[in-house]
Amino acid sequence: MKSGLYHVSFKAGNQSFGDGIVTIKDGVVNGGDDGYVYTGPLIIAGQQLSGQLHVHRWNASRQSIFGPLPSFDLTLAGSANDATGTFSVAGSVTGQPNMTITITGRFLAAAA
Repeated sequence: MKSGLYHVSFKAGNQSFGDGIVTIKDGVVNGGDDGYVYTGPLIIAGQQLSGQLHVHRWNASRQSIFGPLPSFDLTLAGSANDATGTFSVAGSVTGQPNMTITITGRFLAAAA
């Protein structure tokens, strides 16, 4: 997986819930959107991805895909496609397997 900036989109089931920007570099994800910031380690093994992101609300007027939670952790796993510059991971709020999410990403630019 290329280090760089990615556009990310969030879905629960078939419903879209917004998008944001992340930087993935040296096994670390940092990013955000108009309501939340997300940070954490990303394990990259070939094309396979896994990680746990901490999500924290910075804009009190925004709600996440899971409602008005001020912060939570996501456990995620999926894969990347270097040929297309895309990735897809799915998972749930840690300890809440019924609160699921799918995140897709598209490469925008190399990381500095």
